[in-house]
Amino acid sequence: MRTCLGALLVILSITPVTVSTQQAPSAPRTLVWVDRAGNEQPLSAPARLYQNPRISPDGRRLGVSIGEQGQEHIWMCDLPACSNLTQFTKLGTTNDIAVWTPDGRRLAFYSNMQGGPAAAYWQMADGSGMPERLTPPIGPIAQQLRAFSPNGQFAAMYHATPATGPDIWLLRLNDRVEFPFLATPAIEGAPRYSPDGNWLAYMSTESGGPQVYVQELPGDRRKRQVSTDGGIQPVWNPKGSELFYRNGSRLMAVPITTSQNFAVGQPKVVFDRAYFVTPIGQTNPSYDISPDGQRFLMIKETAGQRPTN
Repeated sequence: MRTCLGALLVILSITPVTVSTQQAPSAPRTLVWVDRAGNEQPLSAPARLYQNPRISPDGRRLGVSIGEQGQEHIWMCDLPACSNLTQFTKLGTTNDIAVWTPDGRRLAFYSNMQGGPAAAYWQMADGSGMPERLTPPIGPIAQQLRAFSPNGQFAAMYHATPATGPDIWLLRLNDRVEFPFLATPAIEGAPRYSPDGNWLAYMSTESGGPQVYVQELPGDRRKRQVSTDGGIQPVWNPKGSELFYRNGSRLMAVPITTSQNFAVGQPKVVFDRAYFVTPIGQTNPSYDISPDGQRFLMIKETAGQRPTN
């Protein structure tokens, strides 16, 4: 991992209010479906400053962040075409990283709507009701929800502090208690629950550069490095038994057995093409996958982009 990128990641992560559109290029971006052969199919949505797309569990809706005029908000559309975008978040100036609950009824996101460090909220996905804060303030700590467990009882959180930088915590939703999963001097992020809920995939720089790992839950149990020569942004195949991650312009796939006979296969290239990665892309995926595990929703810059790892 490049030293300058690591420093940028820490600085952006611990900043109380981050408007990432300040670092984004002025060229608009488009949303595209990409199949396993690398074939592209553009969505109907117009070119805008998209980032962090998230597909609903049933595959029928998309939540995606758009940065405009110094603000970020989450917008929604119907898939597969995404012909008409409607604004979902209305409060604050920074609203990003939509995360669907497993039943698709709510959408979680982080926001600065109450001031101070970014905090985790959720709201009914149909836009009804008001956003509800999921965690109480914890000093100068950015609290951002990254993934829900399949049973809806836990959430994987991103915490960033001046002391240890980006860390992974878990939130128990019934009583809103948080506890650390990984809190070390290394950069840790992009947590994703396996479809069976027994494992957590994530990125860590514990070995010096960014690599993808999977670790058994609840904590100090089996653990395995998945990537072999660098990797960020792990995303599970919703059908299970496969984990995707990015290495530069390459999208990689690794067969994984998460049953009692745990096994990790060799990474293979799915396709090799540069797609958008946010400045803090190590700690959050900049793409998503369809529920059938066959198509990837990627963000394409009109002027192209150099890979970041």
